[in-house]
Amino acid sequence: MKNISNMAAAESALRHMTELLFKPFNILNWLLLGLCAWLSQFGSELGAYINEIVKAVLKEYINDDKETIAAVAQDISQGDYSSIRDIVDIDGLLAINPIWIVLGVTVATLLGLLLLWVRSQSQLIFIDNLLHKSQRFFASFRENFLLGNSIFLWKIVYFCISPLIVLVGCALPLLLSAGWIKGCFANGKISTPDATAITGFVLSLVVLLVLSLLMNLLVFYFDEFIVPIVFIRKQNAFRATWTAARLFKHFTWTFIKYAILYLLLYMAAGTLVMVIVLCTCCTALILLFIPYIWAVFMLPILVFFRLFGLELLNQMYKHKIF
Repeated sequence: MKNISNMAAAESALRHMTELLFKPFNILNWLLLGLCAWLSQFGSELGAYINEIVKAVLKEYINDDKETIAAVAQDISQGDYSSIRDIVDIDGLLAINPIWIVLGVTVATLLGLLLLWVRSQSQLIFIDNLLHKSQRFFASFRENFLLGNSIFLWKIVYFCISPLIVLVGCALPLLLSAGWIKGCFANGKISTPDATAITGFVLSLVVLLVLSLLMNLLVFYFDEFIVPIVFIRKQNAFRATWTAARLFKHFTWTFIKYAILYLLLYMAAGTLVMVIVLCTCCTALILLFIPYIWAVFMLPILVFFRLFGLELLNQMYKHKIF
């Protein structure tokens, strides 16, 4: 059996990207693929804007001055918790009408679910137009509607379960520090932790880092391989996850090398974009902040990275691994 190669997949993705976008060049094709690519990452820029709005709102009630925080931390270590008000405007937070809080959380949740659903559906539409070299949007949406919904449900399950896994994983090592924490509350001040307590904190931090890495890798492999398997095999996202797990079992090192090569290529692409921005005296930077337009501008890079994982799966498909 011929070896499966990540470099061969990258070379093939580059060749097919060139054929799709430049041989011949078709502006309508660019605009449609740009729309699909943008929608497949829909809400990413909106999430950054919302994050800035939340920071601006919280800044009204939270003092982030480093010297003040250090002074309050010193007071807390000595058992004086009254100075917390120097950092957090507790009275101001309590004065906020809870109806506005509930309304804001509800609107944000519904908006987040809508954006997640659009992204889930658009990922399949993007793949459909790349593989079939067609200009289909609504037809592809209708054909893959249920499959897109399964991707949406998979992501909801992930976002619900992953915080619990991290919380439980980090809490278990903290049991070693339970005695020290209980003593601090009993004495009303923070004492010097013993070796057991320090071990608990260190283990909890290590578990947090490991679980965070694994969760991010799961999302990465989901987008790169499970979503394409959903489209290729016409399986729902949950069943496609088991299909991908079997592939990962047989080609663990190949998938690990894929992630490493992807990171290196991503850094190279980022460097290329920065060079273009500098060569245009930062004029091109403006395009990166305009919704949809940034996807059209970055389309060769977006298409290449979408094809990269597909090309690796295509090698496996030729070997009748599916």
